Amino acid sequence: MINKEGTGKKNSLLFLIILISVFLAIGMIGSVSAANQTITNTTDGGLKTAIDTVGDSETIFLEDGVYFGENNTGIAINKNLTIQGKGNNVLFDGKKQDSIFTINSNVKVELNNIYFKNGASNFGGAIVAGDNSTVTVTNCVFANNSASTDGGAIFFTNGNLTIKNSQFIANTASGAGGAIGIMATGTLKVYNTKFLGNKGKNGGAIGSLFANITITDSYFRGNSYEEIYNTYGNLVMTNTDISSSTNFYVSEYTTVNEINSWIVKAKTGGNLIFETPSYKLTDTINIKKALNIKSTNNTIINFYKNKADIFNASVSGVKFQSLTINFYGNGTSSIGYAAINSNAKSLTNISISNVKINLYGNYIIGVNIDNWKGNIVKSIIKTSNNKVNVGISSNKWIGSISDSSIIIKGSYSNGGIYSKDWVGNILNSNISVSGDINTVAVLSSKWNGKVQNSKITATGKAPAAFAALDSKGTISKSTITAKSGCPVMVSDQVTVKSSKLTAKKGYLKIFRYRPDLILYKNAITRSGNSYKFKVYNDGYLPSKATYLRIKYNGKYKNYKIKALNPKKSLSFKVTIPSKYANKKYTKYLILDSPKKVKELDEGNTWYFKF
Repeated sequence: MINKEGTGKKNSLLFLIILISVFLAIGMIGSVSAANQTITNTTDGGLKTAIDTVGDSETIFLEDGVYFGENNTGIAINKNLTIQGKGNNVLFDGKKQDSIFTINSNVKVELNNIYFKNGASNFGGAIVAGDNSTVTVTNCVFANNSASTDGGAIFFTNGNLTIKNSQFIANTASGAGGAIGIMATGTLKVYNTKFLGNKGKNGGAIGSLFANITITDSYFRGNSYEEIYNTYGNLVMTNTDISSSTNFYVSEYTTVNEINSWIVKAKTGGNLIFETPSYKLTDTINIKKALNIKSTNNTIINFYKNKADIFNASVSGVKFQSLTINFYGNGTSSIGYAAINSNAKSLTNISISNVKINLYGNYIIGVNIDNWKGNIVKSIIKTSNNKVNVGISSNKWIGSISDSSIIIKGSYSNGGIYSKDWVGNILNSNISVSGDINTVAVLSSKWNGKVQNSKITATGKAPAAFAALDSKGTISKSTITAKSGCPVMVSDQVTVKSSKLTAKKGYLKIFRYRPDLILYKNAITRSGNSYKFKVYNDGYLPSKATYLRIKYNGKYKNYKIKALNPKKSLSFKVTIPSKYANKKYTKYLILDSPKKVKELDEGNTWYFKF
């Protein structure tokens, strides 16, 4: 017997199963026409066709390759979409002819694992995003994109842009935001991203008007200053390394104009930090603030310009640390340009430490500071077979060189240290020079200090190794050699002890600078009982208080002669009683110097009859 009620239930269940199957089939048919897609750089219609046919909120996967041309650049995205590079070599190249993507208003787009380069447009060289769009960029690179106005790589308005784990390299904008430009209200969030060498007028990396910006764990280097320009908006940075008024980081992308512009705005005591292993400097860095100039990567600065200084300081408080400076340019026979230079009237607190200066050109100087106080420590100044180079040159210097080397080799007139007026020491250092003529390792017109545990050598045709004219101090525990002359030329007020001095055969090991007063016998003239005399200082140092004594018939008359500079003369008149002026009385003219001041090649007393 058939149960009609049971049969009805079975028929109802069968109808429901069929109905569900039909709906599923319809759904499957719909998904085939709008599902995720995968294309290559040779797919017909390119990315443009894929975007047209893919469904809303779907994903387009890109195989590795270079995508360019009208089907892959200048593309409008008008739906919610994810574009995903499947590998690490998906590259869109705008060929400097077009932007790459224009994202319409009110859509949500995600871009992953893509390299954008050479995009060019009025706004947003690679990407332009419309009002109220939401764009997320992850693991992407934007390089060498450009905008004639704002946003060298990306430009958006009134939307939300999130950047993660990406890089922006050498993008440019004539207006705001060398990498990213933002106009009107919007939100920018940046995570773990590098901005390197981007250039923009207002914001080398990011230029914004009214936007709220959050930057976390990111890195900015070599972007034109100031790197982030944000007006009327909020900026929050966390654990982000960026140049500021306190620190400016120099990368291979940084220009000398950007360095000099930052210095003008920098805080006193700020840091100019070279980070790249090598840096080609094209013009002088003008130091107008007290700064620390240093490297965190043993940077080698290469300078090729002629007739220019490398660093020119006009203020006190400048410190150079941990740099190598290669000077390939040339000065002139009348002007010696320097690696570190200053013509300021007076500088204090100048420090040069762990700096290596290589002079490869001619007529150039390692350190040329006119009037300064400061020290050189653990540094090297070196040349190789060049013409007219000097290690250190100064008119007035208060400071010392320690644990350092100056090695100057050349064909003509090279010097180690030239300082007209120097109060300071040479400690634990090596100074060596060579040249055909006019070569002295250390030369000073006036010196007060000490030389200790040091080696000073002059080879070639150098007349002296250490020459200090008006000098006071001590030379001890040192080795001083002049292969063609005298090793030490100093005044009597310099003590030389426990040192090894080597001179050319026939030369003194120590030559003493002294005054040398001479009475000109043939210049004596008489008028009645008055005599006119002339004294000349033929020595190297000024004479001290000196007395002229006239002796006649056992009587004496004294005249005080004021100090007389070297190579200068003085005339004076002496009158003696008339009865002793005739010839029957023998008269003596005696020049009597103080016992503490020896005269060159003379005793303390010098006289003749007249």
